[in-house]
Amino acid sequence: MRGVAFYGFRQNANMFYLTGVTEPDTALIIRTDNSSKGYTTSLFMRPKDPDAELWSGYRSGLQAGTDIFGADQVFDYQNIFHKAKNLIGDAKNVYMDLEELEIWLGLASRSSNRSSRKPRRLSLH
Repeated sequence: MRGVAFYGFRQNANMFYLTGVTEPDTALIIRTDNSSKGYTTSLFMRPKDPDAELWSGYRSGLQAGTDIFGADQVFDYQNIFHKAKNLIGDAKNVYMDLEELEIWLGLASRSSNRSSRKPRRLSLH
C-alpha cells in the first residue's frame, strides 16, 4: 500500500491481560518480594503531554499507572533502560517475551509463527 495509511495501535495480548493498558510504549516488570502479595509491579508508560496528544492521541499518564492500572510503581518509559537495570539487577532469572523484544529491535517480523511461542528464561548468573 502506498501513500498515507493510518493503522490503530494494538497492544500485545499478554501486556493487555496483565495491565489493561492499551497504549504504545509501555512495559511491565513483575518482581517477587516479601510483600503480602508476594510481588511488586513496575509499569513504564508515557507521561501526559497535551501537545503530543494533539497529534498522536490520548495518553493516560503516569498517575493513571497506579490509579487506574494498579501498578505499585510507575516510571516514564524514556527511563526504562536505566530503571529496569536497577529493578532486575540482582535477579537470578528474567522471563520475558523475547520475540517481542526481537521485533522491537527490528530483528524479527510480526508474521513469525506464533503457535510455537513459549516463554524463555534468561539466566543472569
